[in-house]
Amino acid sequence: MIPAILGTIIFVYGGSVFIQGARHEFSGRQPGMMTLISRAIIVAFAASLASTLGIFEVDVWWKLSTLICVMLLGHWLEMKAVAQALGALDALAALLPDTAERVTESGIEKVPLALRVGDVVLVRPGSCARRWDCIERDGRCR
Repeated sequence: MIPAILGTIIFVYGGSVFIQGARHEFSGRQPGMMTLISRAIIVAFAASLASTLGIFEVDVWWKLSTLICVMLLGHWLEMKAVAQALGALDALAALLPDTAERVTESGIEKVPLALRVGDVVLVRPGSCARRWDCIERDGRCR
């Protein structure tokens, strides 16, 4: 009876993440991994419950609990990696400048990054520059 109680607690608490994810995938008509995992744990839960009630003889409470724990660990690692990647992208986006220094006949003027073909842009040492077709240094395009 203890495996049934512990398995039910793990199913309700840990499995709810996957069941809610599957519900979200179904509502968007895009089944994915959450759908697959939720179906697996629901079938394992139903089979274990039927076994506990004496309908047939197969006991997979521990396999159900292990499956949910391993899938939760994988989901947590995936979400951690996604969060780190988003943090890195935000850090890269913060490096991009909002303005450029355009060289004109009257001098240097700060302008938004709406540059035209043929504009001469001053890039100071240590400053950030977006990718242009080329940067001219000493009369040569690099």
